[in-house]
Amino acid sequence: MTNNFICHAQYNNNIWCFGDSVGINFNTNPPSNFKSGSIGIGVSTTISDSNSNLLFYAYGYDYYLQLGTVKSGIVKNKLHQTMENGDSLIGEWYHDMIIIPKSITDSTFYIFSAGVTLDYGLWYCIIDLKQNNGLGKVIQKNIHLQFFPLYDGLTAI
Repeated sequence: MTNNFICHAQYNNNIWCFGDSVGINFNTNPPSNFKSGSIGIGVSTTISDSNSNLLFYAYGYDYYLQLGTVKSGIVKNKLHQTMENGDSLIGEWYHDMIIIPKSITDSTFYIFSAGVTLDYGLWYCIIDLKQNNGLGKVIQKNIHLQFFPLYDGLTAI
């Protein structure tokens, strides 16, 4: 006997924001592109709600000043603006980043960053989307969980 069930995914990954202001919306058929606020060419992570509406995204980037290299991670809200306190995160271009919701009923999210170059270890930031009329705020950032060098790759289930 075979049972068939209809399943519906949560659509939390239907919108991608990454590299050089590129965005892809998988809610359309065929997928469509849009301009995001990302200026990085390295790591990026995006999360949407269960209705596939963009919540926020983060990315890392490098840029050069006369005195050396500045490496930083940025969190952008759904309007593609830098979230309050969303700059200077551990997460340059060669750090893996991932967004994890605290729970499915909460407005709190974690951004984990795996340091594989200068800032070794596992880092995290906490985002509260109830702040700033739903645009969010980074309420804690650059919290160091462990200090050992990590390798390229960060996954969550």
